[in-house]
Amino acid sequence: MNKILVILKGDTIYFSLYKKNIIDDNINNTDVINMENLKFTEDYILNNYELVSSFFNLVIIKKNISTALINNLEIAEVVLILLKKLKNINTVIFSEDKDLNYTISSYLMENIYLNRIECYSMPLIMFDKFRDGMVITREHILCNSDFINYNHIKTYSDLCNKDRIIIDSYLTIPDVDDIIYFFKTNKRLKKIYIKGYKRSNLIAFLKMLKENNFKKINIILIDDDNVNKSLIEDSHLFIKLNKQYNVLIKIKYSNKYKERNKVFELTLNMCKIFLIMVIIIILFLLISSRKKIDKMDKNIQDNLEVINSIVVENTSEIEDNPNELEDNTIEDNIENIIDEKVEYISPYYVNSDKVYKELLNINEDTVGWLKINNTWI
Repeated sequence: MNKILVILKGDTIYFSLYKKNIIDDNINNTDVINMENLKFTEDYILNNYELVSSFFNLVIIKKNISTALINNLEIAEVVLILLKKLKNINTVIFSEDKDLNYTISSYLMENIYLNRIECYSMPLIMFDKFRDGMVITREHILCNSDFINYNHIKTYSDLCNKDRIIIDSYLTIPDVDDIIYFFKTNKRLKKIYIKGYKRSNLIAFLKMLKENNFKKINIILIDDDNVNKSLIEDSHLFIKLNKQYNVLIKIKYSNKYKERNKVFELTLNMCKIFLIMVIIIILFLLISSRKKIDKMDKNIQDNLEVINSIVVENTSEIEDNPNELEDNTIEDNIENIIDEKVEYISPYYVNSDKVYKELLNINEDTVGWLKINNTWI
């Protein structure tokens, strides 16, 4: 039966293995209670669970304590059973450099008040059950790959919680293995910076992301000072790759490339501005010309309406003479029509002189009245 020493200091409550003998007394005995350091046996805590937890809740609230530090894993299970009742404790720290077992990990999962756990390490299958960023481990990953070192990945929690990484396209075999393991383990990745562009490597990375259900990852291709020609040539493929793998590929050009293309970009921008101005001027001229034509058409139409109204006012119908054909027979008239060329006579008579005078009053430039037989003019 282990004995537990409890010390309250600052915002932390410390639980340590106590190796001296203590009297297994009831907590209500005030001679035993010392607020500087409290001592309990594991059996006493388990047998008086409600009483001990109520006592600690009062002390924790009074001293505004939010962190529990467990110095020895031997007493961790009993302490964690107690912590499940302490609402104000949201952080648990295990100071011993030993792996947490499955039981301790399970007790941590059952505690609904915790939002941060610091430990040396815990079983991978248990680590994956906690929400992202909740468990922070201190165990160093023993690997010498450039990928691990370059991204400052030192612990397993770093491996799981990294939201951005840098990858060099010139990879070694250890790099490839670690990148594959990283993609399988990490669930918080947002950005990938790739140095030294190679199309085959980019496609391989995209396939890894898709296999591990990564979506909407920003991939920034970093151009070097030598200006990678294949990166420029392949830029048109990136739109297709974005849709195929549900990512967003961008190019970050080097300063050397930007400097070299400064004049070209300036010229191109000036050409674009000039082209836009020419288009605007042409559109303006077309619109103005169209308005002018419409105005002329309207004036002509208005003038025609005035002229037609004057003609109509000075037009009278000629009455037919019903007795005109009585003196001759029908046959005689037909013969006359055949033998002679008869001019067409309109049934309407237009007083041309009067029309001319009225039009002259409207426009002094009027010259005359034009009439062409057998036409509407």
